[in-house]
Amino acid sequence: MILPLLQTNSPVSWPRVKAEVLWRQREQRASETPQIPACLRRLAVRPRQASNRSDDSAPERH
Repeated sequence: MILPLLQTNSPVSWPRVKAEVLWRQREQRASETPQIPACLRRLAVRPRQASNRSDDSAPERH
């Protein structure tokens, strides 16, 4: 992405390129960081809820 932009050497595109790169990095970080803990929380919460429900429902049924 940066190499072809460097070849153009247009002064107007530099701030735009920097802004785009910064925004993309921020978006990637912002999108990746919440997704990872969210998935971990879901994976950690779902089995807990399932086990709790099964444990709670098991004695009631039996």
